[in-house]
Formats: sequence, C-alpha cells, structure tokens
Amino acid sequence: MKTCSKCKKQKDQSEFQVNNAALDGLRTDCRKCRKAPCKEYYDKNCERYNEYHRQYYSNHTDDCVKNGKEWRNQLKIETFTHFGIKCEVCGETDLDLLTLAHINGDGREHRNELYGNHKSSGHKLYSALRQLDWDTGKYDIQVLCRSCHPC
Repeated sequence: MKTCSKCKKQKDQSEFQVNNAALDGLRTDCRKCRKAPCKEYYDKNCERYNEYHRQYYSNHTDDCVKNGKEWRNQLKIETFTHFGIKCEVCGETDLDLLTLAHINGDGREHRNELYGNHKSSGHKLYSALRQLDWDTGKYDIQVLCRSCHPC
C-alpha cells in the first residue's frame, strides 16, 4: 500500500505509475489524481497532439493497425476473463464467438450512457466497462455466444 501525495488516500501500488527515479519506483501521486492535470494540458495542446498523431500514423500505418488489433484482442480477453469465458446458455468457450449481452434488452441505452453512440463495436463497450472497474451499474450483462444471442 502507498499513500497518494495529492488525495492522501491509501491505495494499492498498482494505482501508481512507474517512476524509475523514485526510491520505490513509483510516482508520488496516484493515477486518478494525475489524470486531471494531464487532461488539462492535453486540452490546451490538442491540435499539436492531433497533428503529431496524424503524421505518425501516416508514417507507421502497418504498425498502428497491427498494434490496434493486438490491443483490441487483449481487451477482449481481459473483458471475458472478468465476465466469464463461457456462454451462459450452451457453454461455448471460443472467444471469437462470445459477446456481452444485456439481459433486459437495454444495450442501446447503456452504450448511449457510456459513450453517446449505440452503433459501435464491442471494444468501445469493453474499454468503457474497464474504465469503470467493470461496474455495469443498473444494467445486467451476461456472456452469450453468437448462436444464443437473441439479436
């Protein structure tokens, strides 16, 4: 456990970013406290960041596409490790066939609430749920395979 220098709360060491210059190898402020100043800096300099990333992507398109696929695959593995790697109806375990299903048919409402777009692929939902520490709120979610999913 480590105490954040900003919020003064005791947190697990995984809540702190690495700082090789520090004695314990971690930053003094937690990730949550660090997020606000970083966002503020980004908002002031977003056009410069966007131009840099456009240029980088145009020079490294193949690597970016490959890394994006790897990231989405890892996110899917992490998501289904949390919710279960098995269809709750038939027991299918092939990760390529599994999906998260809203039990009450309120998936569109949930996606709109999370990121304002109901027409989006699974990785956006997975990412939003991970940022919320897998809290689905008032929505009941189950793992189904594509054959058992009602849509």
